[in-house]
Amino acid sequence: MKTKTVIWSTQADDKRVLLAMELLADSNTVRTLAFKEESITDDFLDQIKNDWMSGKEVELPEHQSFDKPLSLTDSIVPDGYTLEKEDALNVLKTEWQFIVLSSKLHNTYSSELADLKEKVEKLSKYDSGTWENLKGFWSKVQEQVREKNLFRDHSNSLRDATNDLFNQMKELRSKMDKEFNLLSAENKAKFYGELESVEAKITEGLRLQMVFDELKKIQKRFRDTKFNREDKSKVWERIDKAFKEVKEKRFGPGSSGGQSDASDRLEKRYKGLLGALDKMENSIKRDENDLAFQERKVASTDGQLEAQIRMAKIKMIEERIRSKKEKLGEMNKTKAELEQR
Repeated sequence: MKTKTVIWSTQADDKRVLLAMELLADSNTVRTLAFKEESITDDFLDQIKNDWMSGKEVELPEHQSFDKPLSLTDSIVPDGYTLEKEDALNVLKTEWQFIVLSSKLHNTYSSELADLKEKVEKLSKYDSGTWENLKGFWSKVQEQVREKNLFRDHSNSLRDATNDLFNQMKELRSKMDKEFNLLSAENKAKFYGELESVEAKITEGLRLQMVFDELKKIQKRFRDTKFNREDKSKVWERIDKAFKEVKEKRFGPGSSGGQSDASDRLEKRYKGLLGALDKMENSIKRDENDLAFQERKVASTDGQLEAQIRMAKIKMIEERIRSKKEKLGEMNKTKAELEQR
C-alpha cells in the first residue's frame, strides 16, 4: 500500500494548489505540502509524481506544510483547501488507517520480541520456559501473517529476529544436552566399574547372598541417577543380567527359568512404560502450551462470540489436561511398583 499521494486542490480565490500528502504511520499523522500552481514546473510535477511518491529525495520549491491527525470521520485536508477529486482520498484514508493499525501491531510485537531477546541473552543455560514463550510468540505472529494483518517487510523482520533467538536457544540446548550426555557417560562408567567387581564375585561363586544384597543397593542408586535413555538401558540390562546369574549360581542352572521369563516380561513392561510416560508428558506439555495460547487470545478478544468460543476451548483443554495428569499419576505409581519389583 502506498503512503503518499499527490492531488490537486483549489483555494477560496479559485487558485489551484498541488497537495503532496504523506502518511506518518508512527504518529498517526498526515503531512501535507502545498505548492502553488505558478511555482510548479513540468519537471517538478513529473518528479513529485514519480520519484517523491516512490521514496526518493526531491528538491522542493517554495511550499507550505501542514500536519493533521489521520481520521476516518474528519477531513485530513488542510483548512482552506478543496480537493478536485474527494473520492480518491476517501479510499486512501481507509488504507492508511489499516497501515497505522498494522504498524502499531508490528511495534507491539517488536517490543515483546525485544523483551524476549533480553531474556535469552541473559541466559547462561537452556531454559524450557523461555523456549516455550518464544514458540508462543512466534505462533501469534504467524496467525497475524496468515490473516494478512502484518505487512511482508514487518513479518520478515520479526521472523529473522525470532529465528536468531531460536538459534541462540538451540545452541544453549545443544550445550545442555552435551553436558548431560557427559554426566550420563560418567555415571555409566561408575556403575560399570561397580558391576565388574560384582560380576567377578559371581564368577567366583562366593558369598552370593552378600553379592545379591550389593546388587540391590546398586539397583536402588540406579533409580536415582541421571542417564540418557541409551545409557540407562545399557546399565539396567547389565544389572538385570547380574541378578539372573546370581540366582542361577545360588539355585542351580534352570532353577530360575520361570523367574527369568517373568523378569524379561517385567523388563519389557518397564521399558514400554518409560516410552508411554514420555509420550504422555509431551502430550500434556502440548496441551498446556495450547491452553496458554488460548488464554492470551481470549484476553485480547473484542467480539463476545469469539470470546465465548475461546472460553469453551479453554474448558475442553483444561479437562483434557486434568484427565491426562490423572493417568500420568497412575503411570508413575506403576513405574515405582515395577522398579521396586
